[in-house]
Amino acid sequence: MISKTLRTSLSRALRHPTSYVFLFVLAAGLVMAYARAEPALTQREITWLILFSLVYLLTGTVGFMCVLGPRPPAYKIAYLAFQIALGMFILYLGRGNGWLVMLPLASHSIALFSPREAVLPCLLITLGIAWNTSQLLPGWIPLLQSAVVFGSAVFFAAVFTNISISDARRREEIERLAAQLEQANCALRDYTAQAEELAALQERNRLARDIHDGLGHYLTTMHLQINLAAAMLDTDPAGARQALDKTQALLHAALADVRRSVAALRSESGMGVDLRDALQPLITESQVAGLITELTVSGEVRNLPPEVEMTLYRAVQEGLTNVQKHARAKRVQVRLDYAPGAMHLSVQDDGEGSAQDITDMALLKDSFGLFGLRERVRLLGGEMHIHTAPQQGFQLEIHLPTA
Repeated sequence: MISKTLRTSLSRALRHPTSYVFLFVLAAGLVMAYARAEPALTQREITWLILFSLVYLLTGTVGFMCVLGPRPPAYKIAYLAFQIALGMFILYLGRGNGWLVMLPLASHSIALFSPREAVLPCLLITLGIAWNTSQLLPGWIPLLQSAVVFGSAVFFAAVFTNISISDARRREEIERLAAQLEQANCALRDYTAQAEELAALQERNRLARDIHDGLGHYLTTMHLQINLAAAMLDTDPAGARQALDKTQALLHAALADVRRSVAALRSESGMGVDLRDALQPLITESQVAGLITELTVSGEVRNLPPEVEMTLYRAVQEGLTNVQKHARAKRVQVRLDYAPGAMHLSVQDDGEGSAQDITDMALLKDSFGLFGLRERVRLLGGEMHIHTAPQQGFQLEIHLPTA
């Protein structure tokens, strides 16, 4: 694990430009120390100076990359303490010359800690440089002068580094936000495409429900009337004629229903008439087909949202059509209740009923009309229930909120 970390840090140090800046400043400091040392450095002193400088360079590049980033504070403190002590020793070997070797540590302090936390290590760096450069001159005055002069250099290095790091972080943040924005734009485009597909699918389903509930009802009734007319044609021509007249009337009603559906597609207006008046032709058609059909309205009659009116209308239409086609009933009762904040509809016949338990609506997929009606009701936040049993008729119940 340690060897892997060192290899990674060495690879980062070789690619990072700060490592080469550190090398350049260290080399300039060593040249300064060699050229300005009085008396001149001996061969032994030069050897020790180079050896300690190599350790200082290795720690300041590879070691710095090891502690840079989300590392425990203890590692960063240990790194700076070691480097400050080693840098002061290098200055001591150079007889107070080559103070440039300490400047990179001010930048490292800013990179490892916040500006407020970096004040202490920068102060230690300044005192270390000042003490080493004034060691040949007695008294406090040279120490204070060195502290002021070299403290300005350390302060400049720290401020410049802080500005550079802040600018780099801002660029990284901008790039990160730009990448997130691009991802959000891609997700939004995908969502828009899915929303368009879903809207198109919902519209197709709505058209299918309208065609089935509206035109399908009239076609079913006309089919029954035409069969009746064909059966009576030889034995009762007048009755056949009457059945054909009813078929013609149903055809006009079907055309009116188609026009009403087309108008509903173009706008969100209602059916144009009161719901009771709109239901009356359906009741009349059912009575003409031979069913004793009754419409009972209770509660305080009021204007309803267009989609609620249309759903209730289609429900009665679908219920009566199913009674005529399948129930073999004699009587059908339609109840419409204007309850506070809701509408309740019941279509109940006295026909044969069904032995199948469809209270959970699981079998509705076999009946497109009831399945589509359930979709209409669910889209409006309502509930639809079916009650049936052998020889107990068939009851369709719908509860719709009107708020």
